[in-house]
Amino acid sequence: MRLPPHHDGSELYVSDPHPQLGELVAVFVRVPRWVDVRQVWVRSRPDGTLHLREGVPDRVEEHDVIWRCELPIHNQVTRYRFQLRSPGGLSWLTAAGVSRWEPPESTDFCLTTFAGPPDWVSNSVFYQIFPDCFANSGATREWPEWSLRSAWDDPVSTDWRVSIRQVYGGDLQGIAERLDHMERLGVNALYLTPFFSAPSSHRYNADDFTHVDPLLGGDEGLAMLSAEVHRRGMRILGDLTLHHCGSTHQWFQSAHELGQAAATSEYFPWEGTDFAYCRGIPTLPKLDYRSSRVRQAMVTGSNSVVTRWLRPPFELDGWRIDLANMVGRYRDSDENKPIARATRRAMSKVNPATYLVGEHMYDASPDLLGDGWHGVTNYSGFTWPVLGWLGDVELLGRAWFMGNPVMPSLSGQDVAEALDAYRANAPWTAATHALNLLGSHDTPRWRTVARDVETAVVGVGLLMSYPGVPSMLYGDEIGLTGSKGDLARSPMVWDESRWDTALFEEYRRLIHLRCEHVAFSRGGFRWVHVGEDVLIFLRESASQRLLVRASRRAHRPVPLPPELLLGCRTASAALLYGQVPLRERPDGVAEVPGEGPSFEVWELDAAPASTA
Repeated sequence: MRLPPHHDGSELYVSDPHPQLGELVAVFVRVPRWVDVRQVWVRSRPDGTLHLREGVPDRVEEHDVIWRCELPIHNQVTRYRFQLRSPGGLSWLTAAGVSRWEPPESTDFCLTTFAGPPDWVSNSVFYQIFPDCFANSGATREWPEWSLRSAWDDPVSTDWRVSIRQVYGGDLQGIAERLDHMERLGVNALYLTPFFSAPSSHRYNADDFTHVDPLLGGDEGLAMLSAEVHRRGMRILGDLTLHHCGSTHQWFQSAHELGQAAATSEYFPWEGTDFAYCRGIPTLPKLDYRSSRVRQAMVTGSNSVVTRWLRPPFELDGWRIDLANMVGRYRDSDENKPIARATRRAMSKVNPATYLVGEHMYDASPDLLGDGWHGVTNYSGFTWPVLGWLGDVELLGRAWFMGNPVMPSLSGQDVAEALDAYRANAPWTAATHALNLLGSHDTPRWRTVARDVETAVVGVGLLMSYPGVPSMLYGDEIGLTGSKGDLARSPMVWDESRWDTALFEEYRRLIHLRCEHVAFSRGGFRWVHVGEDVLIFLRESASQRLLVRASRRAHRPVPLPPELLLGCRTASAALLYGQVPLRERPDGVAEVPGEGPSFEVWELDAAPASTA
């Protein structure tokens, strides 16, 4: 495989990822000499008008020419592409790759003048906790009438009407007492599913946004946990349902009882004589953001739900917004983008270093220009393609797959095409600040989906090495299983004799690898080879170049393009993870081994000079 011309939004190719209006940003293109490009032009459309600016060679290497172009930042959103002129004709380079025909602007590279995500997010690995099922401190609690108290080892009911009422007794004090486990594993950020008072174990049907559920330890419990998390240098994220509240919330109770005469009747969209509900579920009434009172209560007010939990004594580091793609959208009303922007502004006023991520299971690109959500839960752009390549697709089809009866089995080429498509349709900053995940509290467990332990490790390797922010569900590291829905939310096992300790060690090694190498958190991304059963790619920053191989089964060894090595000797490529070093054939060509299932990371000893 010969490497094509390349540009991405990383520090090697963009001098300023968050420019100001009027700034000239230097953007660079790596063009292999075999392409014989004679001119490179950058094309943008300030105020909608065509603008072309010619580039110049910035430096010449043995195999590549690095071209430099100056890009004027005239609007808040600047989309751009490169025009490559050679004796063979004209071609275009966009985030979707090189094309001989002029591609649509939806795949253009993109820079915005909006403030970027907080710096700490790039270096984070998130650990998702379902509070009721993680750890029980043993504190005495008063159990509500709706609850079905369960012993810690009781199975989760297969009947959702029962499982949502099962309470195992996990609490915030219990989480604080287990932070040593998270530090041992290497994760440095917690994401808690909802902690508000609600008549269910999942708590997505809040009856009060102003207090923490007493079952979890109340407001004092959250303040204590947050203080301990921050004392250890970790971060903590909450989970908020801006889209709806619960039917037991006082706002809805009043509207339901008094109808249009209620002061809160405008809080909810009406469908004739009834209300609109999330997915038709009568316990989840939708909130109506056409109401200024709803906006103030939830987002824009001086003590709104969004902002109050970011202040002392709680000091959350941000929010994951449940059903973010649905917030404020109802029939002829679409308040989604205004609410995302307002949420971002409100959070930034309290603390500019807070992180806003939206739950999204579909194509989120229209909502990701950078002035609203910093990123989204990257199901479409990572989870589904990787599961289709590495997972048991029959099980996934039976369990849950986006409403489809079957999940397609994907080749390596399919996966690369899917990853590229979603990465290309979002600004680089949004793509690299999305939460990547192999599973969550809403999906089957990764160890259940993976064909075997070796394949499970390959998936974790991809999670830790692909652009974006890794997120994992509690217990995945010890091999917890669960096929669908609430079955994936079984209580954490704290008896280490019941752990898959070998799997835990691989999680620990890969998490530490991710956190210790800057090319994973801030580097660019280039495919080196894509095959039916193997994906090989390069992550490179100004100071480091990492070569990654993920294989689902054995394949033929892959020769490396000479321009990839940039003078690196095969024998000096350091094996950072895995069992097999790079090999050198008798003719001197370096090749990647073909074992599988397998995951390897090599550090190449010749880092490219920074172009930015």
